[in-house]
Amino acid sequence: MMFQARKRKTGFSLILSLIVNAVVILLLLGGAAGVLYQHQSQKKQQLEAEPKIVQAVAVNQADVEQQIHAIKAQRQAEKQAQLDWKNQLQQQAQQAKSTLSKTKEQQAQANANLARLALLKQKAESALNTLKSQSAALSKNKALVEQELSETQAQLKQSLSQAERAKLEAKLYEEQAKKRALEQQKFDNQIAKFKTLIENAIERQWLLPPNAKKTMSCTLALTLDPYGKVQSVKVMQSSGDPVLDRSAVTAVLKASPLPVPSSPILLKEFRTITITLKPEGVVGA
Repeated sequence: MMFQARKRKTGFSLILSLIVNAVVILLLLGGAAGVLYQHQSQKKQQLEAEPKIVQAVAVNQADVEQQIHAIKAQRQAEKQAQLDWKNQLQQQAQQAKSTLSKTKEQQAQANANLARLALLKQKAESALNTLKSQSAALSKNKALVEQELSETQAQLKQSLSQAERAKLEAKLYEEQAKKRALEQQKFDNQIAKFKTLIENAIERQWLLPPNAKKTMSCTLALTLDPYGKVQSVKVMQSSGDPVLDRSAVTAVLKASPLPVPSSPILLKEFRTITITLKPEGVVGA
């Protein structure tokens, strides 16, 4: 009876020990499950708890230790993962802080650049306004200058036209004067020619008195008809010797008709002529 009672007591102790171990294992497994299945819902964990309790009674001590080791390893891995994640977060935070600092510096530089650009824009607008004002003034001055230039060109053109006209008139007048001078020269040459012919004709008929002096001279006025015939002879200035004067008049009458030009214009000059006669030759007045 005692043996049976001891046997019962031993069996009860064994069962109690198994139950305690099972409870410990359940607690450990519950913690492990909370870590391993943290993304699953609480209801699912409760539904799966009862089969695991039944299964835990059947496992042996080695499996329990193996599971405990696995759970510890899992926790260590999770702890290391959390540590790595924390380090990664710290690195990211440090990197973000550095990036933020650089961003602030870049923003400050950008603000400075914007301020400088705004100042440059203000200066450019001021310069542009000045240029616009100057351009307007230049345009106005240009219009005035162009107007003055146009007026000056018109005046110059008019002056040139007047100058050219005056020059042309002067040239024409000069040519006409030269032509008249040439014609007058020809006319005078013809007059001189026929005067010389008349004087030579009279000289050939002049018989000088024996006492005539070469230094004496007398001036006669002759009237001729269109054919050169002497109409009258008059002593205009005596030589002081009546004999010499009469001999000169006689020579004129003997030489008639005198040579005269056929041109009516020239002939007008010989209707009345004045000649001076000298014993040494005939000298035209």
